[in-house]
Amino acid sequence: MHQRVHSDVARLVLPLSKVPAGTTIRIEHVGDCPAMRSRLLALGLTPGSTARVDSCGCGQCCLCVRGGQLAIGHGMADKIMVRVLDADDAVPDHDRPGRVCCALRHCGR
Repeated sequence: MHQRVHSDVARLVLPLSKVPAGTTIRIEHVGDCPAMRSRLLALGLTPGSTARVDSCGCGQCCLCVRGGQLAIGHGMADKIMVRVLDADDAVPDHDRPGRVCCALRHCGR
């Protein structure tokens, strides 16, 4: 279930915690705390990568990123800045050399 996002909204950079489920995003910035940033980068949340938000509630955000699923706490999600992508603008990571992701049609979820 992919939501079509208005083109003005697609240009906004906002915290991951504010993105509705079913939205495809591109990671723009991953926190300023070195320990948190290191952990999130190790989990595959790198600037420029795409992901699909499976759910994002008060407790945690669940993402499909680089071929796997990941759940992070709401506090961390507040510190990850993302860009919401239109279906036409989204380029899944599996179309980029050396990257694998299920963010769009690749895994059929």
